[in-house]
Amino acid sequence: MEKIQKSFATLSVNRRRIADYIVSDGTTVSFASLRQLAQMVGVSEFSIVRFAQDLGYTGYPELRRQLQQEVKDRLGSAARMRQTIQKVRGREALVRDLFQKDIDLIGETLAALSYDDFERAIDLIWKARRVFIIGLRSSCSMAYFLYFRFVRLQIDARLITVTGSSSLFEQLALLRKEDLLIAIGFSDIPRETDTAIDHAIVQSLTAPFCLSNALAIGVATANKSKSLEALSQLDSMAAVYGGKWDGRKPRGKAKP
Repeated sequence: MEKIQKSFATLSVNRRRIADYIVSDGTTVSFASLRQLAQMVGVSEFSIVRFAQDLGYTGYPELRRQLQQEVKDRLGSAARMRQTIQKVRGREALVRDLFQKDIDLIGETLAALSYDDFERAIDLIWKARRVFIIGLRSSCSMAYFLYFRFVRLQIDARLITVTGSSSLFEQLALLRKEDLLIAIGFSDIPRETDTAIDHAIVQSLTAPFCLSNALAIGVATANKSKSLEALSQLDSMAAVYGGKWDGRKPRGKAKP
């Protein structure tokens, strides 16, 4: 907001319209996609991108992240939820808007993704002796998702959980130089996750889940023979032992 106010006098007519809209309703803008904001202001998407760049940002996603942070600093979780609920125009509109928002976020995540970093992450995962994964609060489900997928590929994965005051440190004590830590978090990262990152030295969930799934598939693809062998072993075990879990007679004997 401070940057907008300082540069307002030098802005063109179109960019002043964008600035006026952001200043008047920064909360709404902070969670609007590029397409949505262009429609609300009545300008082209290109104009908004150039506006963000004029303020010193790489593009609209970076500007929006800054706006989101300013909104979070100003409003608590309850206040943000209250504003969201007040804008709901009915359940049909709610479902449509939320789905569209997720679609937009997936597109923005894909656009911001560094493929070099993605490939490097896959390489680090396969080279690591063990992979530790931590994600708390809203990130917990994604942490477990990655843990589940890695275990199926016979990667030695460990899910870090926090059950007491010292349980985090007991698990971090197992980390060695040849291990890898994957920390998952959003803007308000829990203190325990920060502690894990420091020790290792590195609010829609749809887009992050897409990225997590892509990482899991990428890891499997990077070593196809080992991955297929691991999954085939799981299928064989399910065929042999599956009946014991659902009351049916097992279809064969377990191999030693």
